[in-house]
Amino acid sequence: MKPATQDQRQRSVTFTDIEQAAARIAPYIGPTPLLENPALNERLGLRLLVKAEPLQQTGSFKLRGATNFIARLTTEARGRGVLAYSSGNHAQGVALAAKRSGILARIVMPTSAPAIKVERTRALGAHVDLYEHYYSNRDSYIEQVSRETGMLIVHPFDHPDIVAGQGTVGLEIAAASGALGLRIDSVFVPTSGGGLLTGVSTAIRERAPDAAIFGIEPEGHDDFARSIKLGRVVEGSDPGRPTFCDALKSPRPGNLPLSIALSQGLGFGTASDADIEPAMRVLAEDFRVIAEPGGAIGMAAALKRAKHLQDQVVVVVVSGGNVDHDVFCKAVRQH
Repeated sequence: MKPATQDQRQRSVTFTDIEQAAARIAPYIGPTPLLENPALNERLGLRLLVKAEPLQQTGSFKLRGATNFIARLTTEARGRGVLAYSSGNHAQGVALAAKRSGILARIVMPTSAPAIKVERTRALGAHVDLYEHYYSNRDSYIEQVSRETGMLIVHPFDHPDIVAGQGTVGLEIAAASGALGLRIDSVFVPTSGGGLLTGVSTAIRERAPDAAIFGIEPEGHDDFARSIKLGRVVEGSDPGRPTFCDALKSPRPGNLPLSIALSQGLGFGTASDADIEPAMRVLAEDFRVIAEPGGAIGMAAALKRAKHLQDQVVVVVVSGGNVDHDVFCKAVRQH
């Protein structure tokens, strides 16, 4: 798939873009809650706030960017239909946003995608192609499909309308924490292509400029952190490493998110599958939130660093909850 155009790479995404995206998607998408558990706060020695995106329609934040993108399409573009690649969350976001607008949607998904994500995408009316070589050849394949069908590609993270839509998560965090009279100290964000991370950081930095914002990636899939260090798009240190974070396996960050992040002074970290399993259990038991592995990775990082976050106001973005029943039960039963 082609990355953002040169014009898109040159422009950033501003707080105003995110505010406009929030107004644009408001008729279709409601805010998700910022949850806390006083007993857990006492045990950890900090004030922990959970942004519960699994409670969003389609079960993840991805609906925000897809809705903002499709809302801005011309009549001609709508008539062509939309095309996307996704392991599941962007797929459902595009499928629902397209359905609401009466637009045809076709989604390319890996054969290894969780069954629940495939089933829910089809239930939303999208045509699903399961592609065996998804992780090695998806870009050229989806470009070929676009040429053959004329359908417009909706990139999952490398487009300003997508980043601005995802930034509404940060806008809601800033508003909800402000209403509580809280100053945010640290924010942990699940990170893959970077659309959520840079959208959230742009929104929060406007309201809490001193907040430390961390992008958290699966071990071995640290392509965003490595790209920041080198100043150019590169792959992770061990991209073939197995992980059950299917939502966070993009082989490299987007050009646009990387260009935004390079100017923001963000921090980065990783978490292993073994770190994430107890985080999924904490979310289920203490917040009644069902999180998929990639959605819980920020919580895993925050719990690992709790001793270094004492007395802070810490926000964890839980990005999604589309997890197969067996995967979830196995994870939480082991801890």
